[in-house]
Amino acid sequence: MSDIRHMAGLIIFCLLCGCASPAIRYHTLTGTGAADHPAVPSLLAPLEILPVGVPVSLDRSQIIVRGGTDRVYILNNDQWLSPLSDEIRNALEARLQTPVSLTSVDAALPAQRLWLQVRRFDARPGQNVSLEADWQLLTREGAHRERLSCYSTLTLPVTGGIAPLFPAWQQLISQLARQIADTANTPGPVRHCPAGSSR
Repeated sequence: MSDIRHMAGLIIFCLLCGCASPAIRYHTLTGTGAADHPAVPSLLAPLEILPVGVPVSLDRSQIIVRGGTDRVYILNNDQWLSPLSDEIRNALEARLQTPVSLTSVDAALPAQRLWLQVRRFDARPGQNVSLEADWQLLTREGAHRERLSCYSTLTLPVTGGIAPLFPAWQQLISQLARQIADTANTPGPVRHCPAGSSR
């Protein structure tokens, strides 16, 4: 009985002294970042976003940052609301939208599909965040099929600690969405990748 009382007292002491685990902070990419994020134009045709690919080491809930030249840190107390691949796909779906009334019948362009493979999704607190990704726009109109392969590499400087990384990452997603939207809204015969992003 005395052992039980001793254990109970120890638990209460730990709680009062702050021995409980720190609260987990959850983050999402679906926000638009700072007020100066690039505006993303409405799409002129329906766009289906296929499941997004990310490196296996990054497709997790815990957030990963870099330090120095070869160190990687896993932030157990800062996590995504969902695995990173889902976060990126949901964020792009929130930005790449067509008008509610638009259907594939009256669209100015044929329906398209977006394939995206993230190669890098890095953060160096106090320095920068970066995103590198291969992406393809797939168009099918009757028997005609078209595939445009592009590559985006985006970087934004950041200051401070961990908190500024998230609005900066959101801005990178908005920049990527803007590149995709501008390309998707260009008619096929004159369509090309954003400057410096073709494969």
